[in-house]
Amino acid sequence: MIAKISKGSDVYGVFAYNQNKVDNGEATVLSSWRFIHDNDCYNVEDCVRSIDHWLIVNRRTEKPMVHISLNPDPRDMVSDEDAIDLAEDYLKKMGYEDQPYILYKHQDIARTHYHIVTICVGWDGKKINSDYEKRRSMKACREIELAYDLHIPTQKELKHMEKPQAIIYKNGDIKNQIARTVNSIVLGYNIRTLAEFKTVLELYNTTVTEVNGRVEEKLIEGLFYSATDENGKKVGRQLKSSLFGKSFGRKSLEEKFSKDQKKKLSERDKTFVRRILIQCMYQCQYRTREELVALLKKRGIDLVLRDTKDGGRLFGVTIVDHNTKQVLKGSEVNPAFSANMLAQFFDNPNYVIPFPLENKGLSPEEPTKKEEDAFKKLEESVGAGWFIGGGDVDPDEEAYKRMQKKRKFLKRGRKI
Repeated sequence: MIAKISKGSDVYGVFAYNQNKVDNGEATVLSSWRFIHDNDCYNVEDCVRSIDHWLIVNRRTEKPMVHISLNPDPRDMVSDEDAIDLAEDYLKKMGYEDQPYILYKHQDIARTHYHIVTICVGWDGKKINSDYEKRRSMKACREIELAYDLHIPTQKELKHMEKPQAIIYKNGDIKNQIARTVNSIVLGYNIRTLAEFKTVLELYNTTVTEVNGRVEEKLIEGLFYSATDENGKKVGRQLKSSLFGKSFGRKSLEEKFSKDQKKKLSERDKTFVRRILIQCMYQCQYRTREELVALLKKRGIDLVLRDTKDGGRLFGVTIVDHNTKQVLKGSEVNPAFSANMLAQFFDNPNYVIPFPLENKGLSPEEPTKKEEDAFKKLEESVGAGWFIGGGDVDPDEEAYKRMQKKRKFLKRGRKI
């Protein structure tokens, strides 16, 4: 069983989302505790009113709403009675046993799953402890699987269940398809800019468009999501981010980008990505872009190459590693994977791959001494303006480096 915990400040929105599913016949309410209702009929206004007095006693908690998704394995036949007991056990193990909650059974996709809406503010106004929440949630899921004789997923199955699914326009229900895919990407991937976000979305046949303008002197900033075809062209109508909820909006995404920018890829993960790239470069018989992209895709990495508008020069390299859930520029992994150097690999028959083919293992390991020496030598060679196998130096790039050094020098002088 997989449990996903989301927290937010939108009290009305979380109930409206689930009630909309109920109204459309895609969900049912299985049980509730301390919520106003009339003969098992619930409405959004009553749900909001039911927890108002809980929220009043604590105004400091910015995100009091808790939305939990419980996802048993599709092979598990869970009755409604077991689902209620299972949900109550999970809440108790997570410290929410005395909190008001509503349990929804969702059947809007092929796999039946359950949503719990509750709050993390106690009756006394204190916030429910959330320390090590993910770890405690995983432990609770394993204990529930044993107690209810549920299927225990392997690591491979866990990764597959969390993987975003590509949008298939002809299947219809585009809004829900986009919502599930975008939500998986936002929760799972380390993304630092809107451009990186758009790059990952395009891998799954969807895209996002930034909208800026003014209406009666008021600045309007928003996002529109669209499905795309196999050629990357938009199909169907564009959908405003507000249709999906605040977490899909510009403000929420900018907060995520800012948070993810502070995270650094470990040297271990970086070495893992470098190894795969190097091994695939050696496996390329014809050194074509299509060949390298296909080889990397088999290893869980998408290589996105961008050319100038006239198609004359490779200017952008983005690496989406689905193993570590990272989105990186080629030069961040190593200068050998920058646009200039990969162009040499594709176009220059005399180009020599600057690393030995070693360590064929697939699991992330610490870099060996030989690898570190090779990486260091390569970085020094690129910085000095030459490269193994020949190739021109980009004058604009070198001028920019000199300007950055000059700025650092001037700043240092001002401090003195």
